[in-house]
Amino acid sequence: MPPQQQTGTNTTPETIAPSINSWSADYLDSMRRDWEKNPESVTKDWQDFFNGFELGRSIDPMQSDSDSLRNEQANVDSLMYQYRATGHYIADIDPLKKIQKDEEPFSLSNFNLSSTHLDEMFDPGHLAITNPSSLRDIIQKLSDIYCRHIGVEYLHIENRKQRRWLQSKMEPNSNKPAFASNVQKRILRKLIEASTLEHFCSTRYIGKKRFSLEGSESLIPMIQELINCASLQETEVITIGMAHRGRINVLVNILHKTYDQLFTEFEESWTEDYVEGGGDVKFHLGYSADLMTDEGKPLHVTLASNPSHLEFGHSVVLGKARARQRIQHDDRRKLCIPLLIHGDASFPGQGIVAEMFNMAHLDGYNVGGTIHFVVNNQIGFTTNPHDSYSGRYCTDIAKMVGAPIFHVNGDDPEACVHAVQMAVEYRQTYRNDVIVDIWSYRKHGHNESDEPAYTQPEMYNDIRKHKPVTELYAEQLIKQKIITESQRQEMIHEIRDFLDESQQRVIDHPVYPNIPPFRTKTIWEGLVGDAIQRVVDTTVSTQELVKIAKALGTTPESFTPHKKLRKLLAYRGNSITEETSLDWAMGELLAYGSLLIEGSAVRLTGQDVERGTFSHRHAVMFDNQTGAQHIAINSIQKSQALMCIHNSPLTESACL
Repeated sequence: MPPQQQTGTNTTPETIAPSINSWSADYLDSMRRDWEKNPESVTKDWQDFFNGFELGRSIDPMQSDSDSLRNEQANVDSLMYQYRATGHYIADIDPLKKIQKDEEPFSLSNFNLSSTHLDEMFDPGHLAITNPSSLRDIIQKLSDIYCRHIGVEYLHIENRKQRRWLQSKMEPNSNKPAFASNVQKRILRKLIEASTLEHFCSTRYIGKKRFSLEGSESLIPMIQELINCASLQETEVITIGMAHRGRINVLVNILHKTYDQLFTEFEESWTEDYVEGGGDVKFHLGYSADLMTDEGKPLHVTLASNPSHLEFGHSVVLGKARARQRIQHDDRRKLCIPLLIHGDASFPGQGIVAEMFNMAHLDGYNVGGTIHFVVNNQIGFTTNPHDSYSGRYCTDIAKMVGAPIFHVNGDDPEACVHAVQMAVEYRQTYRNDVIVDIWSYRKHGHNESDEPAYTQPEMYNDIRKHKPVTELYAEQLIKQKIITESQRQEMIHEIRDFLDESQQRVIDHPVYPNIPPFRTKTIWEGLVGDAIQRVVDTTVSTQELVKIAKALGTTPESFTPHKKLRKLLAYRGNSITEETSLDWAMGELLAYGSLLIEGSAVRLTGQDVERGTFSHRHAVMFDNQTGAQHIAINSIQKSQALMCIHNSPLTESACL
């Protein structure tokens, strides 16, 4: 039962069996037969799994001590699997501590063990602990790894190498690495920047909407850490998509949009030039910046514009990432990482998210993995989780692509940063999606003028009493003697003074609040506002048309086209020289070919576009004997751009 639906009566969740999660019955049966012939022919995971079945057999009272020890070891192995698979059930991930944890699946009696076994010695297998170790120490180690401030779902991943890799990142350090003091100070600085900005705006611009990040401030040091980590792993560009919650904070404290620009928008002291794209609210427009990371690496970061329709801008971000990878000839898809920031209600609630996941591994849409942050403030406007999604977590849908999911307590910034470090390295290593689910809360209502206590009185009574994460972390560092209270206050006053000076400055001297369109020295240079009025020469010489037509009518000597297409090939090859009338498909392909000759790449996607809905285009042909593809339009001449053409899934939104 999902945690948000639990009542005072515990309901035992069903045991998560590997055959249910990942493997077919035939595959399981095949592995079982191999194990019966030779246990060493399968991996230790499988050996442990099949050994577990022996628990259901009757035990001979006269069995030897060695048989008993083997059975007890198998029981311990099963318990260890339970912690790795479902330790997140009892992880301390909710800052408000409202989830009722179900400890029953971890009861020793479920594994034919008891308290008398706690001090007996067992083989911990791959667990990073002394071998042998007492059962007590094994349980403590597993609890430290999987049941503290990071709950992990990863055993649904089919690839054993990936599961082992994740274990190697979590288990040796008990999922709690020791951060250097300079990293801890950097985390605190970003938290103070985030919280001070929110507090300043709440006192200077009372009643004005900003969709505060308060309660989820750990998002800011998390994004900063992602930028730092990515820059050290070959990344040159990060494209970000997010809705309105916390967007102002990200614009200023991550992309370095100036306080002057932000306060000009709050003061409403700028006359917008609507022709150049102004006039939208401050939490819709995007921004781009060339940053120098904390590690001294240059990185371009861009935040896409996004309407209030939450997830709809995210598929555009993935398209931008794919385009950048294509421009950079990045077949490994490491140079550009897409980061999508979701809400806990929109992630499971909006169908476009499922569409994007369905496209994640398709040849025409693969971006080498997306990093997803879910700002999980445990409420959607006024809707509680049990009315928002049917699964245990709002992130369950991500399992369809075998993505690891880190559920992390937003009140533990170091746990959040550690999860980000693993997420970036995993994405760069395995080119797959990865989820970081940030359990936090929303200090105010949906916006600052909304009253949330109408519908969630208990929750907001707890929130009013809850100490902000910035204070909690500062107190932790003071206790560890990393900083002093005076140093903390100095940081707060420094940022506060900077904000105050900026606000006073723009009252008399407002500044342009956005990036000047088409004026920066980038790929957009030269695309000025009057481009639409320019006269463009679109003529194509007969000689070029003949060349394109000939290519469209030609296949390699080893290629066997379908017999019904031979007539079409002959028509296309001779269509210009014989001055025959052109059908729509031929006219379209000639136009595409002329662009390719000029060096302009063409991308065409959609349902059945390779053949064409009406069997008219046949831009991609298939060898009638081998099934090999041939895209004739990409063989016009040696020096030309290429056409990318891909059939799309039956998708209504994200493909666009």
